[in-house]
Amino acid sequence: MKALIAVMSWIAACRGGVNDSQRGTFLQDVAKFSDLDYKIFLGDGTGTGEDEYDINKSFESADYGAKAKNAPNNLKVPFDYSPKVDELMFQVPDDFLHASYKAKKMWQWALDNGYDYVFQCMSDTYVDVEKLMHSGFEEHDFIGCTYDTNRCPHGGAGYWLNKKCLEIMTKAHVDYWADDGWAGWTLPKHGIKLYPDPRYGNFPYNFPTRQNNIITAHLNATVSDMMYSIHQQR
Repeated sequence: MKALIAVMSWIAACRGGVNDSQRGTFLQDVAKFSDLDYKIFLGDGTGTGEDEYDINKSFESADYGAKAKNAPNNLKVPFDYSPKVDELMFQVPDDFLHASYKAKKMWQWALDNGYDYVFQCMSDTYVDVEKLMHSGFEEHDFIGCTYDTNRCPHGGAGYWLNKKCLEIMTKAHVDYWADDGWAGWTLPKHGIKLYPDPRYGNFPYNFPTRQNNIITAHLNATVSDMMYSIHQQR
Protein backbone atom coordinates (compact mmCIF):
# COMPACT_ATOMS: atom_id res chain seq x y z
CA MET A 1 0.00 0.00 0.00
CA LYS A 2 1.41 3.35 -1.07
CA ALA A 3 -0.39 6.63 -0.36
CA LEU A 4 0.19 10.22 -1.44
CA ILE A 5 -0.94 13.52 0.03
CA ALA A 6 -1.40 15.59 -3.14
CA VAL A 7 -1.49 19.31 -2.40
CA MET A 8 -2.94 21.36 -5.25
CA SER A 9 -1.27 24.75 -5.16
CA TRP A 10 -0.46 27.74 -7.33
CA ILE A 11 2.73 29.59 -8.01
CA ALA A 12 1.32 32.72 -6.36
CA ALA A 13 0.73 30.69 -3.18
CA CYS A 14 4.24 29.27 -3.30
CA ARG A 15 5.75 32.70 -3.76
CA GLY A 16 3.60 34.02 -0.92
CA GLY A 17 4.78 31.33 1.49
CA VAL A 18 1.38 29.68 1.87
CA ASN A 19 2.77 26.18 1.47
CA ASP A 20 5.54 26.96 3.94
CA SER A 21 2.85 26.87 6.62
CA GLN A 22 2.08 23.29 5.66
CA ARG A 23 5.77 22.41 5.57
CA GLY A 24 6.24 23.91 9.02
CA THR A 25 3.36 21.94 10.53
CA PHE A 26 1.64 18.74 9.45
CA LEU A 27 3.81 17.86 6.44
CA GLN A 28 6.63 17.17 8.90
CA ASP A 29 4.58 14.21 10.16
CA VAL A 30 4.52 12.49 6.76
CA ALA A 31 7.99 11.01 7.41
CA LYS A 32 6.56 9.02 10.33
CA PHE A 33 4.80 6.73 7.85
CA SER A 34 6.93 4.65 5.50
CA ASP A 35 4.03 4.13 3.09
CA LEU A 36 3.12 7.83 2.79
CA ASP A 37 4.58 10.65 0.67
CA TYR A 38 3.51 14.14 -0.27
CA LYS A 39 3.99 16.45 -3.22
CA ILE A 40 2.88 20.02 -3.99
CA PHE A 41 1.60 20.46 -7.54
CA LEU A 42 1.73 23.52 -9.78
CA GLY A 43 1.00 24.52 -13.37
CA ASP A 44 3.38 26.43 -15.63
CA GLY A 45 0.63 28.32 -17.47
CA THR A 46 0.63 26.22 -20.64
CA GLY A 47 -2.78 26.16 -22.31
CA THR A 48 -4.79 22.95 -22.55
CA GLY A 49 -5.16 23.03 -26.32
CA GLU A 50 -8.69 21.68 -25.85
CA ASP A 51 -12.17 23.00 -26.45
CA GLU A 52 -13.02 24.45 -23.03
CA TYR A 53 -16.69 25.17 -23.61
CA ASP A 54 -17.84 22.74 -20.90
CA ILE A 55 -15.64 24.06 -18.11
CA ASN A 56 -16.36 27.69 -18.99
CA LYS A 57 -20.09 27.03 -18.83
CA SER A 58 -19.73 25.17 -15.54
CA PHE A 59 -17.73 28.05 -14.09
CA GLU A 60 -20.38 30.59 -15.07
CA SER A 61 -23.23 28.45 -13.75
CA ALA A 62 -21.47 28.17 -10.39
CA ASP A 63 -21.76 31.95 -9.89
CA TYR A 64 -18.14 32.48 -10.85
CA GLY A 65 -19.01 34.29 -14.07
CA ALA A 66 -16.91 37.37 -13.32
CA LYS A 67 -13.91 35.24 -12.40
CA ALA A 68 -14.39 33.13 -15.52
CA LYS A 69 -14.49 36.25 -17.66
CA ASN A 70 -11.27 37.56 -16.12
CA ALA A 71 -9.50 34.22 -15.63
CA PRO A 72 -5.87 34.38 -16.81
CA ASN A 73 -6.25 31.78 -19.55
CA ASN A 74 -3.25 33.02 -21.47
CA LEU A 75 -0.64 33.28 -18.77
CA LYS A 76 2.97 33.93 -19.72
CA VAL A 77 4.86 30.74 -20.49
CA PRO A 78 7.09 29.82 -18.81
CA PHE A 79 6.69 31.30 -15.35
CA ASP A 80 9.81 32.73 -13.82
CA TYR A 81 9.70 30.24 -10.96
CA SER A 82 11.92 27.32 -10.00
CA PRO A 83 10.03 24.56 -8.15
CA LYS A 84 11.34 23.42 -4.78
CA VAL A 85 12.33 19.82 -4.20
CA ASP A 86 8.84 18.84 -2.99
CA GLU A 87 7.04 20.71 -5.79
CA LEU A 88 6.14 19.40 -9.24
CA MET A 89 5.21 21.71 -12.10
CA PHE A 90 3.18 20.43 -15.05
CA GLN A 91 2.47 21.90 -18.45
CA VAL A 92 -1.03 22.98 -17.56
CA PRO A 93 -2.79 26.25 -16.66
CA ASP A 94 -2.14 27.42 -13.10
CA ASP A 95 -5.36 29.39 -12.62
CA PHE A 96 -8.57 28.70 -10.69
CA LEU A 97 -10.65 27.91 -13.77
CA HIS A 98 -8.46 24.96 -14.77
CA ALA A 99 -8.25 23.14 -11.43
CA SER A 100 -9.59 19.91 -12.95
CA TYR A 101 -6.91 19.89 -15.63
CA LYS A 102 -4.23 20.25 -12.97
CA ALA A 103 -5.86 17.50 -10.90
CA LYS A 104 -5.87 15.19 -13.91
CA LYS A 105 -2.11 15.69 -14.29
CA MET A 106 -1.59 15.11 -10.56
CA TRP A 107 -3.56 11.88 -10.61
CA GLN A 108 -1.73 10.60 -13.68
CA TRP A 109 1.59 11.31 -11.95
CA ALA A 110 0.40 9.36 -8.91
CA LEU A 111 -0.52 6.36 -11.07
CA ASP A 112 2.76 6.53 -12.97
CA ASN A 113 4.65 6.50 -9.68
CA GLY A 114 2.91 3.52 -8.16
CA TYR A 115 0.51 5.11 -5.67
CA ASP A 116 -2.57 3.13 -4.61
CA TYR A 117 -4.33 5.99 -2.79
CA VAL A 118 -4.30 9.77 -3.17
CA PHE A 119 -5.51 12.21 -0.56
CA GLN A 120 -6.31 15.36 -2.51
CA CYS A 121 -6.24 18.70 -0.69
CA MET A 122 -5.43 22.38 -1.17
CA SER A 123 -2.65 24.74 -0.13
CA ASP A 124 -4.91 26.13 2.63
CA THR A 125 -5.86 22.72 4.06
CA TYR A 126 -4.57 21.51 7.43
CA VAL A 127 -4.28 17.73 7.82
CA ASP A 128 -3.82 15.70 10.99
CA VAL A 129 -1.60 13.06 9.38
CA GLU A 130 -1.87 10.59 12.26
CA LYS A 131 -5.67 10.61 12.09
CA LEU A 132 -5.59 10.55 8.30
CA MET A 133 -3.52 7.38 8.18
CA HIS A 134 -5.74 5.65 10.75
CA SER A 135 -9.01 6.82 9.20
CA GLY A 136 -9.87 3.58 7.39
CA PHE A 137 -9.39 5.12 3.95
CA GLU A 138 -8.57 1.68 2.50
CA GLU A 139 -12.16 0.56 3.08
CA HIS A 140 -13.76 2.68 0.36
CA ASP A 141 -12.95 3.84 -3.17
CA PHE A 142 -13.92 7.51 -2.82
CA ILE A 143 -14.17 9.31 0.54
CA GLY A 144 -14.86 12.89 1.57
CA CYS A 145 -17.16 15.35 3.29
CA THR A 146 -20.06 16.06 0.97
CA TYR A 147 -21.38 19.59 0.61
CA ASP A 148 -24.35 19.16 -1.72
CA THR A 149 -27.13 16.80 -2.75
CA ASN A 150 -25.03 15.62 -5.70
CA ARG A 151 -22.65 13.96 -3.25
CA CYS A 152 -19.53 15.76 -4.42
CA PRO A 153 -16.67 15.96 -1.91
CA HIS A 154 -15.54 19.28 -0.49
CA GLY A 155 -12.16 19.79 -2.14
CA GLY A 156 -10.84 22.20 0.47
CA ALA A 157 -11.50 19.70 3.26
CA GLY A 158 -9.78 17.02 1.19
CA TYR A 159 -10.89 13.70 -0.25
CA TRP A 160 -9.54 10.22 -0.99
CA LEU A 161 -9.33 8.48 -4.36
CA ASN A 162 -8.09 4.92 -4.72
CA LYS A 163 -6.33 3.50 -7.77
CA LYS A 164 -9.59 2.47 -9.39
CA CYS A 165 -10.84 6.06 -9.19
CA LEU A 166 -7.55 7.47 -10.44
CA GLU A 167 -7.65 5.25 -13.51
CA ILE A 168 -11.19 6.40 -14.31
CA MET A 169 -10.51 10.09 -13.78
CA THR A 170 -7.30 10.21 -15.81
CA LYS A 171 -9.19 8.82 -18.80
CA ALA A 172 -12.26 11.04 -18.37
CA HIS A 173 -13.09 14.17 -20.35
CA VAL A 174 -12.79 17.34 -18.28
CA ASP A 175 -16.28 18.84 -18.32
CA TYR A 176 -16.33 20.71 -15.00
CA TRP A 177 -13.87 23.31 -13.75
CA ALA A 178 -13.52 22.20 -10.08
CA ASP A 179 -11.80 18.89 -9.43
CA ASP A 180 -14.11 17.94 -6.54
CA GLY A 181 -17.25 18.50 -8.61
CA TRP A 182 -15.72 16.79 -11.62
CA ALA A 183 -14.81 13.70 -9.58
CA GLY A 184 -18.13 13.76 -7.73
CA TRP A 185 -20.16 13.68 -10.93
CA THR A 186 -17.88 11.48 -13.04
CA LEU A 187 -17.24 8.55 -10.70
CA PRO A 188 -20.93 7.67 -10.09
CA LYS A 189 -21.25 7.13 -13.84
CA HIS A 190 -18.84 4.24 -13.27
CA GLY A 191 -20.68 2.87 -10.25
CA ILE A 192 -18.53 4.61 -7.63
CA LYS A 193 -20.32 6.85 -5.16
CA LEU A 194 -18.76 9.08 -2.55
CA TYR A 195 -18.56 7.59 0.93
CA PRO A 196 -19.48 10.60 3.11
CA ASP A 197 -17.17 11.17 6.06
CA PRO A 198 -17.80 14.30 8.20
CA ARG A 199 -14.35 14.09 9.79
CA TYR A 200 -13.00 16.11 6.86
CA GLY A 201 -13.92 19.59 8.02
CA ASN A 202 -13.96 23.31 7.46
CA PHE A 203 -12.66 25.96 9.83
CA PRO A 204 -14.01 27.44 12.08
CA TYR A 205 -16.82 24.87 12.39
CA ASN A 206 -14.55 21.82 12.48
CA PHE A 207 -10.81 21.46 12.92
CA PRO A 208 -8.54 18.80 14.47
CA THR A 209 -7.85 18.87 18.20
CA ARG A 210 -6.81 16.26 20.76
CA GLN A 211 -10.42 16.06 21.95
CA ASN A 212 -12.12 15.21 18.64
CA ASN A 213 -11.82 12.91 15.64
CA ILE A 214 -11.69 15.64 12.98
CA ILE A 215 -8.99 14.93 10.40
CA THR A 216 -8.73 18.13 8.35
CA ALA A 217 -9.62 21.80 8.29
CA HIS A 218 -10.06 23.99 5.25
CA LEU A 219 -8.83 27.35 6.50
CA ASN A 220 -9.68 29.72 3.61
CA ALA A 221 -8.14 32.80 5.26
CA THR A 222 -5.34 33.73 7.70
CA VAL A 223 -3.75 30.48 6.62
CA SER A 224 -0.35 30.83 8.21
CA ASP A 225 -1.52 31.83 11.69
CA MET A 226 -4.30 29.26 11.84
CA MET A 227 -2.14 26.45 10.46
CA TYR A 228 0.36 26.84 13.30
CA SER A 229 -2.34 27.44 15.91
CA ILE A 230 -4.18 24.22 15.03
CA HIS A 231 -0.93 22.26 14.92
CA GLN A 232 0.00 23.41 18.42
CA GLN A 233 -3.34 22.19 19.78
CA ARG A 234 -2.88 18.61 18.58
